[in-house]
Amino acid sequence: MCAGTTLREVLTTWAKLEGWNGAIVEYCRSKTFTNAGRICLNSQNDLMNPIREKWLVAGSKLLAGHFLWDFRHYVTPPYLMVTTLRNPLELFVSSQQFMHKAETKTLDDSVAFVGQSMRSRLKWADPTDLAFIRRFLDSKTANSYDPQVMYSDEEMSAMVQTAVDHLNTFYVVGVVEQYQGFIEVLKRTLDPDESHPKLWAAAVGVKDNGSPVHSGDVLSGIDPDLVREFNATTLGRQWQVYDVALKLWDRRCREILPAEEHEALCSVPYHR
Repeated sequence: MCAGTTLREVLTTWAKLEGWNGAIVEYCRSKTFTNAGRICLNSQNDLMNPIREKWLVAGSKLLAGHFLWDFRHYVTPPYLMVTTLRNPLELFVSSQQFMHKAETKTLDDSVAFVGQSMRSRLKWADPTDLAFIRRFLDSKTANSYDPQVMYSDEEMSAMVQTAVDHLNTFYVVGVVEQYQGFIEVLKRTLDPDESHPKLWAAAVGVKDNGSPVHSGDVLSGIDPDLVREFNATTLGRQWQVYDVALKLWDRRCREILPAEEHEALCSVPYHR
């Protein structure tokens, strides 16, 4: 998911206020001690300590973090799943800034570094990048995916379709570009009596892992022809899934929020 750290903080805070047991699911480098607040995954997206952690999963009413769609197999139904996606172009820029903080401290540095990253990626035999699509695949496919391997159109289309099918199993699919509306939908869904107004008021302003340079400003400084080529050549598959996310978001938002709020809180600025 995108904005996962922010969403995790909002949901775990809400769970605590409700008196629920919640746990953070995250990838761990070694078999560290686990407790009721932390569940470790290994590099193959499996529970690092299955015997102990299956009990932790079973005893938690809320699980939040960056993990694959397949993690749901550890959870006993019924359950609701929530996720957020981001405009693929800005997501690429943001991820480059996050992974290379030293090289992207200023706007000029970010423009130069991200532009070069785009040029380098376009030199690959197949520059297609699944990015967030991988999160919505089954574990076997996600674990075996290699971004530098050339996959056939049929294979890539199958992965995209699987991601779309799995995305449709989420109760709320939000998008970062309409984060205020997403928080409002969560509030109406999880706290219909508005028992925790301070939480939701603060949640709109939460922005973890933020870069000192906005991704939109970085994109504005890069050669427009390079951006267009990179967007069309590398991010096409992600846009297919993001387009579906926009439709799912719009439908759920208009279903939950009153009509007078649809324009302000359901509509999403769209950039290609």
